Amino acid sequence: MIKLYNTLILRPTLGLFCLIGIAISVYLLSTPYYHYALLPGLLILFLLLLAHSPQLGFYVIVFMIPYESFRVFTTPFGSLSVSKVVAFWIAISILFYSLPNKRYSLNIRSNLWPWLLVFFLISSVSAVFSDYPSMSLHSLRRLLVAYVFFALTLSFISLQDFCRRLPAVLILSVSFSVLLSLVGYILDIPLFTIDMDLESQSTGRLIGTVYNPNHYAFMLLFCLPLLVQWIFSSSSPTRKLLALALFFMNIIGIILTYSRGGAIVLTVVLSLIFFQHLRKFNPKHLGFVGALGVVAFVIIVISLPSSYWSRQKSIRTGVGDSSIMGRISYLYVGWDSFKKNPVLGSGPGTFNQVYAGARYAFTPGYSRTKEDLRRDAHNTYLEVTVGTGIPGLAVFLTIVWFTLRNFHLAIKHFRFRGNQEMVSLVIAYRLSFFSILTYFFMLSRLSHKFFWLSLALSQVALRLSQEETGEERSENAASGK
Repeated sequence: MIKLYNTLILRPTLGLFCLIGIAISVYLLSTPYYHYALLPGLLILFLLLLAHSPQLGFYVIVFMIPYESFRVFTTPFGSLSVSKVVAFWIAISILFYSLPNKRYSLNIRSNLWPWLLVFFLISSVSAVFSDYPSMSLHSLRRLLVAYVFFALTLSFISLQDFCRRLPAVLILSVSFSVLLSLVGYILDIPLFTIDMDLESQSTGRLIGTVYNPNHYAFMLLFCLPLLVQWIFSSSSPTRKLLALALFFMNIIGIILTYSRGGAIVLTVVLSLIFFQHLRKFNPKHLGFVGALGVVAFVIIVISLPSSYWSRQKSIRTGVGDSSIMGRISYLYVGWDSFKKNPVLGSGPGTFNQVYAGARYAFTPGYSRTKEDLRRDAHNTYLEVTVGTGIPGLAVFLTIVWFTLRNFHLAIKHFRFRGNQEMVSLVIAYRLSFFSILTYFFMLSRLSHKFFWLSLALSQVALRLSQEETGEERSENAASGK
């Protein structure tokens, strides 16, 4: 309390801020909305807490990623999100409180920045010459927000955060979302499901709180490698069982999204996880684990509803499936648009506008009105290519390559030092990133925070591995080796 009092005295701006909050509370007491009178005070306390500990705000942003319908709200000036408000307040706190008092030091260095700046420059030039300037500028703003999140991750993630706090926040956030969604699925709460007509039957698909089952499956897949890492790295049997339960719960969540892309990526990710951890088992235990895995697989397969298999079969048999035909039309439209603008593209994030203006045999049966024809490419690589041309795609792929290279070098450094626990953790982060890259073939989500989180984590992993090898060299030099 003394520190808070001194802060208010020494910083009149904060004092004025609190007085405004009190005035709003008093005003609300005199209105029919008196039951909201405590909210301004609670909000001020929360903002003061964030000012004192900006890292807490960063974890609030990370935790809220799977809760899109909860964190986005509408204002008279358009849509706003909790994440943007918290990020803005973090920036203000660092600039005007933490840095002047030397309580905080920024470390946002990364070998990705030059390529990110080039990508933004290419996107800006493309936006200037775009036929859809409003949509292009909106995409540039979203790209700037992603860059801010990338910088915050670089700044806030230390060794302890990388190893313990961040995995815990990601796993608990996503798993709690799955738990809410499964309860909503059982109780048929519309917020967590959407209806799908399959073989003349209506089937519910899990969407969590992100409006789209494919986007939801994307996020659940991201956390699977980290959950498996929890299972193997934990020394507590209770924690191992909890992680195992969460792992199977997340798989059930992915299945209930009925996402065909999710099923494909799930198969790939589980195979990679299996081969990664295979050598951790002794030969005498391997047979038992394999049998247990087969039993679990058989139980899951038997428990799946027939509608799920009908949905998956449509990948190869559903020639008349509207979703598949729509995705084919995206490729045709994308190819035509690329041929018209191979260098500058049509403008960042403008594929839906390009698609709405296209005339193909596929599209009239897929949607009826021009407004309904505004659809994403369902392929991030195609979206980037159409939006920014060959230069944009080349730089984007370079960013991806440098990210994978950072993970590879970090694994190499930790392995050289003999730190197998860190090797396993960095591989888990890399598998999570690989799940994103795979799903990007079926999803347009360039601005998704999990992607930008992974970019930053690759740099943090490399930084931590270099710090360790640097410490080892210093110790060897001091001992005369």
